[in-house]
Amino acid sequence: MNLQASIITHLRRIDEPCTVQDIAHAIGMLEPGEGVPDAVRSNLTAMVRNLQVKRHHNGDGVLRYSLGLGFPAAEAASLSKPAVKEPEPSAPPHAQPTRHRYQTGVSERVLAAFEHSGVPLARSTLERRIYPPLTATQVLSALVALRKKGLVQRVGTTAAARWVRVDALNPAAAAARATAEQEAIKGLASDLGIAAAHSCLLRARLAIDAALQALEA
Repeated sequence: MNLQASIITHLRRIDEPCTVQDIAHAIGMLEPGEGVPDAVRSNLTAMVRNLQVKRHHNGDGVLRYSLGLGFPAAEAASLSKPAVKEPEPSAPPHAQPTRHRYQTGVSERVLAAFEHSGVPLARSTLERRIYPPLTATQVLSALVALRKKGLVQRVGTTAAARWVRVDALNPAAAAARATAEQEAIKGLASDLGIAAAHSCLLRARLAIDAALQALEA
């Protein structure tokens, strides 16, 4: 389901107009502490222009949105059809409820998919590295949030733009990060098995090699 269809589906379920923050949270594009992604605002603006969504101006100065009169009848009928749900397995006694997938650090997972070599990566490359997989909208929203925090940079301005970690562009920061990772591995090695410790040390070595390459560049 695309972004506009997700917005329409949410607006059909509510009884009164809601804010853009409510919409972004309901469709899973607003993480705690993050701002509303530009993609949500731009799509809402286009939908208001096409009369699919109605914008309400209230006395409190907060804009709210509801389903517009220009929403296509055929599309509304297709969305009104009840979804066929498969029976869910019964949860074991005392099972803890699963956390919402948009509250488990999407931005951190996207940042972890980068390399420390300073080579810009396409968004599609990052999507393939993340498991469990994220949608293209989730990855793009996370990249926008990370860019606002100064953690990543965008190379290029078109749809084929690439992204790179900011600390990878700074050799000193990359070397410091590699050293910190090595020290953390040393602290954990005593609690890990020989095979697990060996794997961690190999990752530390790769991080150090990447930092040295950045220093020699």
